[in-house]
Amino acid sequence: PPPNQFNLWKLVFIGIIISLFFVALVQTIYYARILPEIVPIHFDIYGNPDSYGHKSILLVLYIVTFIITITPLTLVSVFI
Repeated sequence: PPPNQFNLWKLVFIGIIISLFFVALVQTIYYARILPEIVPIHFDIYGNPDSYGHKSILLVLYIVTFIITITPLTLVSVFI
């Protein structure tokens, strides 16, 4: 494909990913308001909760997931 078309698809792809993360952030904030203060954060092999944490851990998980996903995408977009 022509270079301009490739850059356009790369921008569209990155835009979709950022949009999905924004939707996930809004969803995380919405559900964090209605969750109890203490939520299960780990489950045994039978599905029973065996570890609990504050609901703010959801935001931490969101941030870590964002960093893990965006960092490789940023590096790939720089070198491609």
